[in-house]
Amino acid sequence: YFVNAAHIGLAARVTRNLSGGAKRKWGTFAYVAAVVRMVRRHRPFRATLRCDGAAYHLRSAQITIGNGCHFGAGILISEDAALDDGLLDFYSLPPKGLLGLAALAPSIRLGRHVRYDDVRNGKGRVIEVQTRHPMGVTTDGELTTRTPLRCEVCPGRLAVFTPAPQPPS
Repeated sequence: YFVNAAHIGLAARVTRNLSGGAKRKWGTFAYVAAVVRMVRRHRPFRATLRCDGAAYHLRSAQITIGNGCHFGAGILISEDAALDDGLLDFYSLPPKGLLGLAALAPSIRLGRHVRYDDVRNGKGRVIEVQTRHPMGVTTDGELTTRTPLRCEVCPGRLAVFTPAPQPPS
């Protein structure tokens, strides 16, 4: 189970190689430095992603599956993602190298990366990812499992409490 997002590929490698001390000391800058290091060593991978029956054969640097709008340090999974729509959103970033990812970074931050023709994206209730060799998967910032991965919306599994609405003043 995860609340925010699951990652396969680059983001999972960054998480695996980033120490807790670096995160506490350097915050966001620790992630940026780790991404630069990992992009240089990261190899693209092939995956088959199935979303509600549709199959996508991908060559990817990273696949992200989200259960809401934001993950990480406020990154949008897509502009129209919603926590309460009963759907998971996904995107697959194509291999681009350091300069290509740096150019795409502002769009990723704002959820606009899904506008690019080479970024595969979609939404559905069930998303499955299969890779040729098992790959690490991070969920909500922790390395938790390996591929193959199956993600499914589980309505009503988590009780959420919010403040009572305030009367208009």
